[in-house]
Amino acid sequence: MLRELVASVIQTAWIKAGYSAPPDMEITPAARPEFGDFSSNVALVAGKIAGKPPRELAADLVRSLDDPLIERVEIAGPGFLNFTLAPSAIHDALRHVLHCGSGFGRDQSGAGIRLQVEFVSSNPTGPLTVGHGRQAVLGDVLA
Repeated sequence: MLRELVASVIQTAWIKAGYSAPPDMEITPAARPEFGDFSSNVALVAGKIAGKPPRELAADLVRSLDDPLIERVEIAGPGFLNFTLAPSAIHDALRHVLHCGSGFGRDQSGAGIRLQVEFVSSNPTGPLTVGHGRQAVLGDVLA
């Protein structure tokens, strides 16, 4: 939910900065708390598309960011963007989780569709391996 918020903010900034459709990018939780809440490699993967060095592209995106749910954005290293969310963004997300209750995170995609899970294929004439046991457990959990 918060990751999608950051993606949306980046896409809006991308278009506002005058670039064409935003590229595929990674948005990951920050490695350490002092780096903020999320990090993105958008400027690194899109430098060639935009025709600019990654740090310069990152600076363009930071100038184009204007969202009250983002408290701070910093450029790190060769062009990573580190996002710190505003407390109101986190509060909104928590309110949504509380509103959904036990249904939060449930997905109905695939409901009513039958499928067959085949998960163990042991060779009856060969030795059993740890992999066979692991796949049996994995398939049982999926089923």
